[in-house]
Amino acid sequence: MFVLNKIKLFCLLILSFGMAATVVAAENDDLTVAVEEVVVKENSLAKEVVTEFQSVLIDAMKQGKALSFEGRCEYFKDAILKSHDVLKSLRTIVGSKEWRSFTDEQKTQLTDVFTQFIVSTYAFNFNSFSGESFKYVSEHTTKKGNVVVRSVLYIPEGKRKKVTFDYALKKSSEGWRIYNIAADGVSDLATRRSEYRRILSAEDGFNALIAIINKKIDNYAK
Repeated sequence: MFVLNKIKLFCLLILSFGMAATVVAAENDDLTVAVEEVVVKENSLAKEVVTEFQSVLIDAMKQGKALSFEGRCEYFKDAILKSHDVLKSLRTIVGSKEWRSFTDEQKTQLTDVFTQFIVSTYAFNFNSFSGESFKYVSEHTTKKGNVVVRSVLYIPEGKRKKVTFDYALKKSSEGWRIYNIAADGVSDLATRRSEYRRILSAEDGFNALIAIINKKIDNYAK
């Protein structure tokens, strides 16, 4: 009887362990599904930031003849501030060490000028409409938890019939924001990082950088 009871107890323990393992597995499956749903939702929110901004670009292009350069700048500014993390882009370009070396006044001055430069760049390049359209391709989450949204700009009447854009977004307290854009694989941050850091390394580099950015803005406005 004692042996039989031990066998029954052993069987009950095995059964209980199996049930517990099944419950844990089910809970893990539920957790995996929940995490996947969160990722899909977040990716969708990041995608919306990109597509909404692209809608603004197309709308401004369609008004190209009616809007002056200054008008396009005003049209783009709010959309850029809403969709772009200008400060993160700038800090990444100049480097954390260099950024910390700036005074508060310098940080404000450079941020303002860089913001105007981004606005002017869009106003200069997206100035008329000839059937252009953006098409969403995909999005994926990086190892750091950021999201990259890929889309293609189709240009029916251009020498380049299409340009592939990869928008890198990072989530902040204000939501998803674009901090880098790669056009056909060429990263905007990488290009500017090389240029800006070279200028800043020279004597009186800060003022030289401000002057060069302002000159580019003036050239766009001509």
